[in-house]
Amino acid sequence: MNRRHRNGRRTRKLILMAFLAMALLALPASAQDGSVSGTVYDREGGALPGVTVSLQDADGEDTGKSAQTDASGAFRIDGVADGAYTATASLQGFRSLIATVEVSGGTGSVEFALGLSVVEQIVVQGEIGEENVLRRPMTVTGFNEGMVVELGMNNNNDLEALTPGLQIGHQSPDSGHGNHLYLRGIGSQRNQEFFQATAVATYVDGIYTDELYALEPGNLFDVESMNVARGPQGTTGGRAAIAGAISFNTIKPTAQFDVNALAEYTDQSSQRGDLAIGGPIGDSRVSWRLTAGSWQGEGAQPNIGPGGDYDEPDNVHWAPQLRYLGETVDFNVRYAGREDSGAPRTSVELTGRDVTTECLLTGTDPEGNPTCLFPNPFLGAANQAPSVRDCDLSDPNQLICPGDDLRNVVDYNTPGNEDSELQMAVADLNIRPSRGLSLSYKGGYRETTENAQTDTDGTSRVGGPDNPFLDANGYPFADTMTNYFRYSEQTSHELRLASSFAGDFQFVLGAFQRDGDEPYDARFFDFANPAFNTNTLATCQGLLPFFGLPLLSDFGTTSRQSGQGGVWSCPGELLDWSNAGAIGAFSDGNMNGHWLDFYGHSRFETLAYYGNLEYQVGDRWTLFGGIRHDQDIKTHVQNDVRIGINFGFAVDLWIFRNAAVEGFEGKNDAEWNQTT
Repeated sequence: MNRRHRNGRRTRKLILMAFLAMALLALPASAQDGSVSGTVYDREGGALPGVTVSLQDADGEDTGKSAQTDASGAFRIDGVADGAYTATASLQGFRSLIATVEVSGGTGSVEFALGLSVVEQIVVQGEIGEENVLRRPMTVTGFNEGMVVELGMNNNNDLEALTPGLQIGHQSPDSGHGNHLYLRGIGSQRNQEFFQATAVATYVDGIYTDELYALEPGNLFDVESMNVARGPQGTTGGRAAIAGAISFNTIKPTAQFDVNALAEYTDQSSQRGDLAIGGPIGDSRVSWRLTAGSWQGEGAQPNIGPGGDYDEPDNVHWAPQLRYLGETVDFNVRYAGREDSGAPRTSVELTGRDVTTECLLTGTDPEGNPTCLFPNPFLGAANQAPSVRDCDLSDPNQLICPGDDLRNVVDYNTPGNEDSELQMAVADLNIRPSRGLSLSYKGGYRETTENAQTDTDGTSRVGGPDNPFLDANGYPFADTMTNYFRYSEQTSHELRLASSFAGDFQFVLGAFQRDGDEPYDARFFDFANPAFNTNTLATCQGLLPFFGLPLLSDFGTTSRQSGQGGVWSCPGELLDWSNAGAIGAFSDGNMNGHWLDFYGHSRFETLAYYGNLEYQVGDRWTLFGGIRHDQDIKTHVQNDVRIGINFGFAVDLWIFRNAAVEGFEGKNDAEWNQTT
């Protein structure tokens, strides 16, 4: 065979192989000419552009094929072979959804309805005004009205659960503390203004308050937005705070008539109803809005004792508003009121009880005889606390009951009562004197009264038929109660000038002033101690001369004399003492269990000036700097304590210390000036 013939056969083979390869390559291409198409909407039926829809195969592996929705919410993914797939739709700020889709005959279709995600970065209103917080050098978690409704948020506990880095402690008004707010581990526990300033600033419609009671306006109904800003605050306005700020902003009246209603009934047998209605007044530029509601129900903490359930909601709220909206002026006035008369929340026990040890602390009486200074209040108790009865308490190394076994149940004989109320007024004025400038004023008045009592011994044990100070089995027991009363009256004013120029330079200048008055009274009761529940006035007066103690024998005793070391008296002697302040008028010979009282009263005033500058450098950098000067003046008006002392032989003595600061220079005022 010659070379030419062999070359011709080789050429034909190469051509045939090329045709076969092209045919094989064409087979999958022809098999993948199908497509998946559809539309993505939000929960209200509006089209969502910019949603990424990706495709996974039947095994969940990514196919590498995806598309984005257009302005009408439509998408199309080409090059899809027949078969079963899962499609995932995702967009920042919304929950991702997964749906199955079958491609048959070259086509497949699917639709999505996306709901809002739990946490979203949004345009917020607060101490920095109304603007996109993404442009600010701070981290903010924001919730708008739709998210509040969809997530079922109605109090600070829900806000805590949905906000990274936010922790809110025990909020019951009987706790003695009102502002357990922490951001990134930084916070403060006391809300009395004479102590340290609160680390987390809180605002309602731009008005600062240190009080946690009724902080959530209207149980978060008719709220336009909430935001939690982390990091030091102050150079953009409001009160200086080292850890961050939380802002609540309610919906203002508009020129459009609208109605917003909420009705809720839960398996906890709680009933909640809220209504907001508003609109324009005729053809004027004035509009109105009225919000009102109530929340009632059974207690979230069942009580197996006779004292009734705890954490029982029973509140009403209302808030009328008027707004004038002109071309350059926006003026809004809002009043808010709230009343609570349910049962407060209380703590539950996390560990088991020692029911066998008779005395927890021993000592001696005045004659040198051994005595028990602190009897075991759980001695002879029939049961463990109901909160831990499902726990395995046999392991001595397990001090705390596992969370899965804990129950939110109590056993109390003392009812939990609350009688608290809020009154708040806000004036919000915004003026645009020229293009690129805005002048705003916020004035606020906030008055709160908290009055609550709770059972604090953790049992429902009471006295037996033979001795009211021993239980039915003859054991000593504890029967204690606390009653906290707090009052706060605060007034604030803030003036702020801000720019919104079209260029790269912006500025803010402002001044903030706030003053207030906060008296409080903590009362403690022991109903199982005979010394505090029998009339020992005559016996006490007969024995006092033998003690050699400084006695309260003259009603003219001064604050300096009693404040230096305290003076002694018998129950009933403080009834008419003019210098006893607020706590001297409720003691007679029988103290009725009332053995300790602490009364405090503080006044405060803050004056601050602040400013900041911002300059945009290119598309990726922003220079921001601020300065603030604060002057805080806190006055300790009065600090009284009355303590009942039992010496073990049924005679009770009072030590009464009136630590009013009159005459004590250097202790009455605390002043702080600082520029940051």
